Amino acid sequence: MLAALTRRAGRMFLGLTVVTALSAGLFLPAPWAIGSSAAAVTPASDAVTVSIFPTTGASVSEGQDLAVTISLKNISSDVTPAGQIVVTTESSVLADATQVDEWLAKTAEEQQPGRWLGVVEAPALPPGASIDLTATLPLSNAYYGTSWGPRGLAADLEIGTQSAGSGRGVFVWTTPEATQRTRLVTLLPIVSTASASGLLTADELTMLTSPQGVLTLQLSVAANRNVTLAVDPRVLASIGALGSQAPASALSWLDRLLALPNESFTLAYADADLALQAQAGATGLVSAAYSDQTLLTPQAVSSATPSATPSATPTAPSSVGTPSTSSLPDHATVAATPLPAVVNVPWIPSLTNLTWPAENTVMGTDMGVLAPTPATVSILSSRNIASGATSPSVVTVGSHRALVTNAGLSQALQDASAAVSDAQWSHSFSLASAYLAAAALSPAADGGAIAAFGRQSGSDSSLTRAGQTLDRLSGLAWVEAGSLGELSAVASDTTAVPVATSIVDMPESEERVQLAKAVLGRHSAVADFSTVLDTPARLTDATTRQELALFSVAWIADEAWPAAVSRYQQSTSSILNSIRIVPSSEIQMVGGQVNIPVTIENTLTLAATVLVRATPSNARLRVDSDATTKIQGEAQAKALIPVVARVGNGSVLLTVSLYSSSGVLIGSAVPLPVTVRADWESWGLGGLGAIFAALVITGVIRTVRKRRDENTGVSGE
Repeated sequence: MLAALTRRAGRMFLGLTVVTALSAGLFLPAPWAIGSSAAAVTPASDAVTVSIFPTTGASVSEGQDLAVTISLKNISSDVTPAGQIVVTTESSVLADATQVDEWLAKTAEEQQPGRWLGVVEAPALPPGASIDLTATLPLSNAYYGTSWGPRGLAADLEIGTQSAGSGRGVFVWTTPEATQRTRLVTLLPIVSTASASGLLTADELTMLTSPQGVLTLQLSVAANRNVTLAVDPRVLASIGALGSQAPASALSWLDRLLALPNESFTLAYADADLALQAQAGATGLVSAAYSDQTLLTPQAVSSATPSATPSATPTAPSSVGTPSTSSLPDHATVAATPLPAVVNVPWIPSLTNLTWPAENTVMGTDMGVLAPTPATVSILSSRNIASGATSPSVVTVGSHRALVTNAGLSQALQDASAAVSDAQWSHSFSLASAYLAAAALSPAADGGAIAAFGRQSGSDSSLTRAGQTLDRLSGLAWVEAGSLGELSAVASDTTAVPVATSIVDMPESEERVQLAKAVLGRHSAVADFSTVLDTPARLTDATTRQELALFSVAWIADEAWPAAVSRYQQSTSSILNSIRIVPSSEIQMVGGQVNIPVTIENTLTLAATVLVRATPSNARLRVDSDATTKIQGEAQAKALIPVVARVGNGSVLLTVSLYSSSGVLIGSAVPLPVTVRADWESWGLGGLGAIFAALVITGVIRTVRKRRDENTGVSGE
């Protein structure tokens, strides 16, 4: 109580002026404006979300006041009466990312830590209403001293004697002493929107590479900026598959990509979720292939070694216009060393052997799948490893090497890109600035930081914000351009001994894992089924690309993903049932040995060869051998099964099954009813024999009688 009275007395002497109150969703009817009934409402604790951040810029130096914005939003179902926002600060430097994280993760017992800076009057807020208040804070009471670095801000909304909400923020306190610098590496995914297409269609490419398409805007963010491109090979494969029929906008987009000097590496095909594959039971990462696409051939590796470091002065990208004739290479010029991830386009990434699972999805048991060879380096989030926010950019995880993205910095970068207002952008930008300043100070960070944009494709506004954020960050005195290639070289150096850490298990949701298991199970079934084809890959390559598209990271937060998986299951069910035995009516078998015809239908466009095997239900029939037949695509063919009747007549159920040459059962067995009349032929032949014998005997008797009569006549004469 005494402390509260002291704070209120102090406020009478430290005048704090509210400069502007900006309405952001606050539409108050007249009663609320005059507060006629607000006093009757008792607010609940944390009824209002509170955030505080520098209004302009991310830094303040000695002798300057700090302009801040305080954002309030009533998340309760009641009106929050008018109150006061108490602003305090921590004098000590937040010297590394962990300290920044801990400051921002405030607790209910720490609403007003550190030194008191002032108070801002807060209006009443109806349920769901929000408001941004701007104020100028004199920092003479903060005692920051001469130590350069991030400082913390705290804002606590008091209504009466109760706290209705509190929030934390940061800014950078600058001093005349030399500023330490952080080498910033930024990863920019070049990815399409979520799609279940194994190859993007011409219409999809036209939309994605139009002037306002997401792929076009992504390259605009990369142009003349120090970002590392993480390119989805599905985009390149889709352009290559269309060849000369590719949309002009897609070929122009490809020319722009080729003109960029940025560092680059390829993502998994369709940016497939790597950790999800491992957690669903895959023993190795599924890879894409293209034997079913005549236009797609492996891209040759250039004899020149690509530079791992971007040019100091990147050249401007080629303008969008008439596509270059060099966009698709002459097949005759493709050399013998393939790079399977990039096909039929003259683009080669500057960095290889990198795998990038989705943020915060990896378990320790996944690492063997993510990094199958010692040369493979994985990119992990700092929240996903035990050394956490203070991790250096290069670590070892067991026997594996990894690059580490700063999770707090990455989240701030992503939030700044997604900001829908200048206030939201300023808040996120201030956090990113503070994380970079902390990295500059932290010996563990070794003066470097890796940040990653979100793996979703983004929108027009978010990509515009992304470029704005990168420009502002690059202009900070404590930021300089870093190189992923240099870090990757350190990670690949087996003589180096990076900091050892371990994985903090962050498994994917059980629902995603179960659906992924269903997809991988269907992958195995289609692979087995494909052995009926002369070239199984002509079927499996297409379905594998579809599976990888379903594993795309872009689907993680998409509620339509289960439906997309269901459609895939239905389409592969059609494949697995595409070769079948056509049911037959009852077969009448007359005779001891016949060939029973079986009709087989193939609805695939590809020819298939099957072995036909029949098993009788009883001893009335014996099957002499299996039959092999080839069915052309979208056609029917007959197989002849040689059978022999044994003992007696009656009904037999002949169970007929189809197998591939490798012994895989194709489709379901079909029962064919057969009625055996094995004795008809024997009785018929016996009867004919008896008649023939009777005729012979009768003829002999007649001949004997005739001769006897002739001999009798001669004697009488």
